[in-house]
Amino acid sequence: MTPQYLTSQTNEDFYKSHQKALINEIQHLLNPEEAALISFTDIKKLLKPKNEIYKGMQIVPIDLIVGSEGRYQDFDNKFFPKNSHLKTRWEKIDDAAIKMISLPPIKVYEIAGLYFVRDGNHRVSVA
Repeated sequence: MTPQYLTSQTNEDFYKSHQKALINEIQHLLNPEEAALISFTDIKKLLKPKNEIYKGMQIVPIDLIVGSEGRYQDFDNKFFPKNSHLKTRWEKIDDAAIKMISLPPIKVYEIAGLYFVRDGNHRVSVA
């Protein structure tokens, strides 16, 4: 694959994902909170977990990732990018995925079987 193809492909991929976020937002116009990622900080305040336990590397089902520690306003509840300022970083991750380049694993918190991204929001979005 030529670099020009990848640039065009990643641009198209981002555009499609961003459009899906806009459609999702329109579909939830009456209840916008339904289309939002959950803030891990808000959940911590609500549930007040007592401690953290490192569980090592595990496979996490993507449909159980419901929120983010810090980037919950940048992505919708399906991890589609809501803002165009995410494009450059998102396209770099997409380019790596197209080229099948291994990326570091994401880091997540788990509470009650649901996962919140600590690091790797763009990687989840591209996936």
